[in-house]
Amino acid sequence: MDEAADTPLQTPAPTYGAVPEAAPVSRRPRKALVAALGGAGLLFAAVAVARAPSHEAIGAPSTSSFSMTPGVGIGAVEPARLHAAAQKKPGPKKNAYKEGLKTAEQRMAHYRAMVDELNAKAAVEKTDQSMVAAMCDISSSPLVDWTVCDSFENAAPGGSLLAVEQAFFDAQGLKTHLDECSVSENTDFNWLRPCEWQAVANMGEFCSDKFSPQVPELLPGVSLRPVKPSDDDACTKLTNTEVSSDDCRLCQANAFCSACGADNKYCNAFLKAHPDLLRSETNVGTAEAFFVDKELSYWCSDDVQQAIDAGTYDPNAKYDVPTGAAIYTGT
Repeated sequence: MDEAADTPLQTPAPTYGAVPEAAPVSRRPRKALVAALGGAGLLFAAVAVARAPSHEAIGAPSTSSFSMTPGVGIGAVEPARLHAAAQKKPGPKKNAYKEGLKTAEQRMAHYRAMVDELNAKAAVEKTDQSMVAAMCDISSSPLVDWTVCDSFENAAPGGSLLAVEQAFFDAQGLKTHLDECSVSENTDFNWLRPCEWQAVANMGEFCSDKFSPQVPELLPGVSLRPVKPSDDDACTKLTNTEVSSDDCRLCQANAFCSACGADNKYCNAFLKAHPDLLRSETNVGTAEAFFVDKELSYWCSDDVQQAIDAGTYDPNAKYDVPTGAAIYTGT
């Protein structure tokens, strides 16, 4: 045999369209390149179909952004990619701001107003707490003959103070529970105002029919105590500031502080619901409204009690209370 016969046949390696090296040429614009390669799309599509696995379903959606549609060619790559990217883009961002707040200035003004409102509310609460604390400091003064407050209640026109209050509510057709403090009216010492604030301060016990009023402990009245609550200048002497007699209600202040102190959660909630009661550090109103049936139903509701216990009570909030229950406003 000759040498050619001994040598096995060798199949040349396929070039797959390879081109010999050539001198660099200038790049053509992209559109011209796409047009030149457009016909090659048919070749690539045919190769892709021939190599597709047999188990793939015809017409199954492709996850590739490269288009193999016959006649379209490589020029479809860019539109397909943009379409896929658009599909992944999130939807329009929801406006988290309050409707109508379209500009940064409007949003800033809105939130400044919110902050101012919160600061004002905190300032009011701090002022009220400071005022109550100052009032209770005055009400514990050893300079005052607090026993005079007994004669103050005895001097109520029209009979006992309890009878006067009950007649007032009867005239409005309102049912009350003032009889819970009837024990405070006797010939030895009258203490209706302290009893009423004791009911507020012990609201949980009162609502569960476990309230037991206690005679307040007053400093004994002796002649050496220079200040009488009934003196026109009593509050001026105690505060070293000019206080009118109309704004000096020391017996009322003493009744409140002897029952509530400066930080009782129930008394503080009651003052919030009746903002007209706390007038100054020497003047606080009375608590007979608590005993009106419709207001008592409000305070004794579970929803209101839970808010007070949690420290979140707000008289302007809506609570789940019995029908007709509400804060007494004088009518």
